[in-house]
Amino acid sequence: MLQLPIKARYRTYFFIKKIIKKLLPIKMWLVIKKYLPKSELNHQVEEINLAEWNNYRKHAKYSFQPNTLEKGINLIGYLQASTGLGEAARSSHTALTTTNLPCELIDFEENIPNNQKVSQAYIQAEPPTFKYRFNLFHINPPQLSSLWNVFSPAQLSSHYNIGVWYWEMPEFPNEWNKYFNLVDEIWVASQFVKESIEKNSQIPVIIIPPCIQVQTQPDLKRADFGLPEEPYLFLCAYDVLSSQQRKNPQGAIDAFKMAFENTNTSVGLVIKINNAIENFSAVAKLKEATRDYPNCYFLEDTYSRHKFNSLISLMDTYISLHRAEGFGLIAAESMYLGKPVIMTRWSGNVDFMTEDNCCGVDYELIKVGPNDSVYDANQQWADPNLEQAAEYMKRLTKEKAYNRVIGKNAKKTMTSQFSPERLGQLILLRIDDIVHI
Repeated sequence: MLQLPIKARYRTYFFIKKIIKKLLPIKMWLVIKKYLPKSELNHQVEEINLAEWNNYRKHAKYSFQPNTLEKGINLIGYLQASTGLGEAARSSHTALTTTNLPCELIDFEENIPNNQKVSQAYIQAEPPTFKYRFNLFHINPPQLSSLWNVFSPAQLSSHYNIGVWYWEMPEFPNEWNKYFNLVDEIWVASQFVKESIEKNSQIPVIIIPPCIQVQTQPDLKRADFGLPEEPYLFLCAYDVLSSQQRKNPQGAIDAFKMAFENTNTSVGLVIKINNAIENFSAVAKLKEATRDYPNCYFLEDTYSRHKFNSLISLMDTYISLHRAEGFGLIAAESMYLGKPVIMTRWSGNVDFMTEDNCCGVDYELIKVGPNDSVYDANQQWADPNLEQAAEYMKRLTKEKAYNRVIGKNAKKTMTSQFSPERLGQLILLRIDDIVHI
């Protein structure tokens, strides 16, 4: 195997890894995979892919005139994945269905395990054709080069490539600058992300946020999630595959403990964790922090999108004491459902926050520090005021009129400013602008 070309070694490695993963119990696999020597091999293949893709684009770059491809979008992304990026890709499709712009859906499944797939609607029977003029990549920069392993050079070039990128920090990583050459422009979800990426970008950076439309299963009850029917329930939700430090579920737990006694059965905190199995130790610390609080509930199953939406609809308030967000999708979806949201007043979510549509929590900017392995230690993010969050929690349980007003205004913001129709028009207008450049 060591004498094979790098790409052949790469494919062989992942084939063997896939077989081993199927044979081992999931807990044993999660331990073993940490020690598999993949980093250097991944880096070598990535550099080869980037060089080949860049070289091909130099000779087969998109041409505005003449162009024989029909005006439309090839939407490439993790369409089946239970992740924020997957939901963002599905959101773009929802918005596009409100326009007359044709769209081909191209599911990219590389390295997405079955337990992280929640949507069967995007399984493809036919190979993709890339028949439209625009490629819309709902894939963050570090994964872009993986497309070169799956699709043909002509499919990835000779089109106008648009990257939909999410980033949560004020400074865009310099090591990601090499990916700008693969796309012709970048779409971002918020002003915060735009300002971060624009510092490094020589190509257009355009704000086109996700549309917010939430469908639920009305027949589901709290009991279907193992939750009590009567208490006022706060929901905190996050994905272990995102940075737990950034999502800060511990902040929600600490604020809840400041606001309520462990004997108070009229309230509860629900912590929904996606992909919890990927980091046992981090989840265990959260559970230890609530060991004496029987009114804290953990949900760790992977739900279909409609079931997760139903969980949100059955809660009374959503709480996100995050340290940074590119947009804040679950908070926005909760607002769409008319739920009061307690949320850190910083980063991407400020685009849809006002004084009267949510409970904004003040913060102090601090350095990320060495405890987070995802982001540079010298970057800055928010340290939310937990005492203020606790006061909001108490107020929402006591003041029904205030609760109703916040929820009503939240729903109005989402349905008027982030509807599929409005975001579909934003996409259509931008595509028309590009065509007429």
